[in-house]
Formats: sequence, C-alpha cells, structure tokens
Amino acid sequence: MRYEKKYVSRQGQLDSVLLAMKSECASLVEQHQPRIVNSLYFENQDRLSTLDQIEGNSLRSKFRVRWYGVGSGIDQPILEIKAKTGHVGRKLKSKLAMTYVDIGDLAENAVDDIVDDSLRLRAKCLMLEPVLKVKYRRRYFLLNHQIRMTIDDGLTFSSLARNGQVPKIYESSDVIVEFKFSPESINMLPKLSQWTNLRYSKYSKFLSGMEMLGNREMARFYA
Repeated sequence: MRYEKKYVSRQGQLDSVLLAMKSECASLVEQHQPRIVNSLYFENQDRLSTLDQIEGNSLRSKFRVRWYGVGSGIDQPILEIKAKTGHVGRKLKSKLAMTYVDIGDLAENAVDDIVDDSLRLRAKCLMLEPVLKVKYRRRYFLLNHQIRMTIDDGLTFSSLARNGQVPKIYESSDVIVEFKFSPESINMLPKLSQWTNLRYSKYSKFLSGMEMLGNREMARFYA
C-alpha cells in the first residue's frame, strides 16, 4: 500500500521546483537515467470498470499495458491493473509472454497473451479493448531516502488506427510531479506542498487523453 499525490506544473517552472527541493531536502537523488514510458489503456465494451464510479464506490480501476523505449517494437510489456481508493493506490502486474512488432500487434493480441491465470480470467471476463496510447518521458528521484518523486513531461496522447483511419495525436505542455510514499511518511505531505509551491491535482493521464480525443462521456467517470 502506498499514498500518491500529484502536482501539475509547466516546463518553465520545473527548474525552480527542483532547485527548491534541493535546498529544502536533506537528500534528493536522481536514481537513474530518464526513460520513455508508453502505456496502452484498455476499456471493456460495457464500460464495466466505470460502474464503481457511477454507483459511488470509492474504488477506481484502470487497465493498461506498459513498456519502455522509443522504437516501434514492443519488448517486455507488462499488464497493470491499477486500483486506487482515495489517495491510496496499489498495482497488480503480470508480464506478457510475447514481444510485439508494433502497437497494432499489441492491441490485437495482448489480452490473450497474459501469463498469470487470475489476471487472464479477469481480463477475459471484462472483454477489454484498447482505447488510448500515452507516451512521455519520466525522471526518477528519491527524497530523504524514503519518498519517491517522478517527473513526467513530453506528454503525447494518441488514438489507435482502426478501419484505415489516421490516429489522432495530441501533445500536452503539462508536467506532472508525483510523490509516492508509505503511510509512515505521510507527515511529510505538508512540507512537500510547501517546497514545490505547486497546486495539488487529481490529474489522470487517461482522463486527459480521452478528453483530448473527444471521448468525454467515458472519460468523465475517471475524474
């Protein structure tokens, strides 16, 4: 179990945010080189994963396949079921057995290639279909040896090519600063808000992408 808090910035603000963090934190370490993150989001035809939202259940779930890199080939993708209750999040993960030629290959075959039997059953019952691809650059930091901070920029949202249609592609200038921490570190939360001087946000890449692509009716359930 972990807490997650997101803040929205712009590219021009990022340097000042990092400078403030470095001056205030006892330790701020960039853990490794930035990576390009790709996510393919799935939804079921009956929109069953939105029922919790409609009925007022606080549990929210998203289904996606994630992989890293800039090439057209997709190697070592991971299926993730991301569940969140309030600010508390958790992930179920399952490696996919295949290497995919491109995103079309992944979209067509990913659900059938899930390795873990329990995830396979759940995904098949939900009859998932791909609806959105999101791509961005992610940087990784560790604060005071206990809080993970990620910075995402270069956000690109795209639809999937179907029936000969050209995919819609949109770019965003948003920069997402996210803190992930255990319940033991929750007392740091007021300081994080003060140090960053950014506005707290319930930002969702899935929601933003679906709205940009014009799927407002479905996206409103992920607010």
